[in-house]
Amino acid sequence: MAPCPVPPDRDLDVTSAVYTVGRDLGVSDKVMLAGFEAGWVESHMNNLPCGDRDSLGVFQQRPSQGWGTPQQILHVPYAAEQFFTRAVRVERKLPHLTAGLTAQEVQRSAFPRRYDQAETKARALLEEAERNVGTPPSTPSRVSTGVPSVVDHGSGMAIFGVDESGEVVHRWQNAPGGPWSSWTPLGRPD
Repeated sequence: MAPCPVPPDRDLDVTSAVYTVGRDLGVSDKVMLAGFEAGWVESHMNNLPCGDRDSLGVFQQRPSQGWGTPQQILHVPYAAEQFFTRAVRVERKLPHLTAGLTAQEVQRSAFPRRYDQAETKARALLEEAERNVGTPPSTPSRVSTGVPSVVDHGSGMAIFGVDESGEVVHRWQNAPGGPWSSWTPLGRPD
């Protein structure tokens, strides 16, 4: 198979989409950084239509390894959601890992140290995306304790956390890649 050309620079639409998904999911700073480290290492934050074996997209996810269909993987919000959902699970199970090692647990790369080595570049891309996209006031900063719990119910996802007053809050989406609700106290409508 011919090598997959990787552009030397990031695609601003891709970095913005990845950041928006992570922000809307309410991932921690470490998980967000893990996403940007993985995206830079795998594709220089570009949505590649090719890769090693059957790898595709910004995170070089493989349909044969359960990441989704080629069409899904090439949809950046879907790919980012898949990465972040798995990274949140890793962070919950192994909270002591660095962002790079969290990315490695998700990606299962043959070169596990590459993600931590990309931290400086990933931080610069993350800061750029944050400036471009912005951070709305109702972001998960409202969730103040612990790592938010993510529940994948097949057709969508829900995130649960505890806000600064101690109340359990949640957000949900009804379809993968769909819009997220706002943070709402558990048991109350949006």
